[in-house]
Amino acid sequence: MSKNLKGKSYNEVMNEWAAQRSFLQRASQGLMRPGYGVTGLARAWGWFCRLFLFVSIPVLLYMGWMRMHAKSGPFTAQLAAETKRYLGAESVVIRRTRWDWNGELRMEHIKAKGAPANIFSEMEIANLTTWIRVPHVFRKDWHLKNVSCFSAELALRAGSSGKTAGLTDQDPAFLTAGWGISPDFSQLTIDSYDCNKLTLLWGGSPANSGAVRDSSMTLKRSGSGWDMALAKGTFQQGWIEGLNISKALVSLTPDAAVISQGDFTVLGGGSGTLTGRIGLGEVPEVDLTLNVENLAFEPLMPEYFRRMVKAVVRGKVAISGSTNRTSGVILDSRFTVDSGVLSGIPVFRALELATGEAQLAQPQITAGTLNFKSQGSEETGGLLIEGSDILLECGTRMKIGFNFRHERKQVLASSVKEAATTEASVALSTSGTLRIGLPADSVAKMKPSIRQQFFTSEEGGLQWMQVPFRMEEEDFTKSSADRIVELHYGGS
Repeated sequence: MSKNLKGKSYNEVMNEWAAQRSFLQRASQGLMRPGYGVTGLARAWGWFCRLFLFVSIPVLLYMGWMRMHAKSGPFTAQLAAETKRYLGAESVVIRRTRWDWNGELRMEHIKAKGAPANIFSEMEIANLTTWIRVPHVFRKDWHLKNVSCFSAELALRAGSSGKTAGLTDQDPAFLTAGWGISPDFSQLTIDSYDCNKLTLLWGGSPANSGAVRDSSMTLKRSGSGWDMALAKGTFQQGWIEGLNISKALVSLTPDAAVISQGDFTVLGGGSGTLTGRIGLGEVPEVDLTLNVENLAFEPLMPEYFRRMVKAVVRGKVAISGSTNRTSGVILDSRFTVDSGVLSGIPVFRALELATGEAQLAQPQITAGTLNFKSQGSEETGGLLIEGSDILLECGTRMKIGFNFRHERKQVLASSVKEAATTEASVALSTSGTLRIGLPADSVAKMKPSIRQQFFTSEEGGLQWMQVPFRMEEEDFTKSSADRIVELHYGGS
């Protein structure tokens, strides 16, 4: 016998059983509706709580399933197809997509290949993030206030005519699209973009290649165009490299990119501005002006000459041409030399020996002008830099004239092994004439044999010698220096 029934009468046991059954019946009925004894506001509140539970539990299950779908391969493939439609690209691949209930949408990696009409040929984006709240995720026309990414690299294509709308397969049904998420990116609108580490590459030859690397970018919609702001990073165009961007403001319209402000500094010293216009479309004309002050000139020279010339200049570079022409982007440079020094040039050491005058081996530059132009070579498809009217003054003791032609030629490899190296496909050629003018009293200190062989003309009160050179054949001015030394010790 149960201990609970011990000592109880039959009536007492039956009364307890009836009370328990009545409680269970009231409790089960109360789960579905308020009790019969509940009236007024309490009854209304009871109905509201039961309705809320009835609706919220399926909604929570639905949201959980939907969040799981947002991590799935089909959802990632769906976003890739719609992104391809938005960009009008040839292909788009997205890796690892996540969407959280707070509205954050993340894509770990995006790689796109541009169609012929796209302004880009290749694009890679890492860690893209945007926000789209729960009510808006079910709309066809997504509106994103901001899209940001950690890094992006775009290879720009010259001669593109703008984005074309791509077509995708028929829109999927409501639930097969992923629990109701079925955006149409042909209707997608975005107010702004930002990127922590942007790299833009353009040009396919030494004559028109350029880049903006590792820049911080903000792009905001402005009417029918966009306003872009750049900070930090480096700018490179042709032989100009190592310009550190301080701040740049660019207005993008359907026809052109207009740079209203482009402030930069240069490694080694100096600062400047870049302003102008870059046309878009099939013929992307370039019209830019680069102004510099207190610029350390050696970073802009071919590496071979950097050890010989240290100079501070000011002036401007006019940048014109087009990225889809053989002549490429043309850089017409005109600088004024404020100060500098020449060192390590063999012919100057030989002249100091021949005259017995100090400081000729390492002349100090007190003034001068540097004028030269670079463009593409139509003969070889490489880069051609020509300098003329280059004149340097070294006080009253020396003047230096200089002209040169530097060509970076594209050549064919003679073997498979040679083709495997970058150096094998490029040949450098540099030639020109170095003119040195000295006062008559300095030239008179040299032996007659040196004067007769080298100082053959007179101009502007100075006597001049000419030193032709070709960089691929010998060290710069070394053969002339050796001949002066030979005549000094053995001549008359």
